Amino acid sequence: MLVALSMLSINDENCRKALDQLPKFDGCQVHSTVMLSEVDRKIFKKLGVGLTCDPVKKVE
Repeated sequence: MLVALSMLSINDENCRKALDQLPKFDGCQVHSTVMLSEVDRKIFKKLGVGLTCDPVKKVE
């Protein structure tokens, strides 16, 4: 989503406004029920967002 916003923000004012709001996430917390990739974890860290993961094992 962030990549798409970044690319579209060149020509779209709403995308630019959305990107301008990202600093407001600093200090927030997010929880995921799946394990996120290293890239995703690094993005949350750069945004200053605390991340917790509690993956649920799928029973088949």
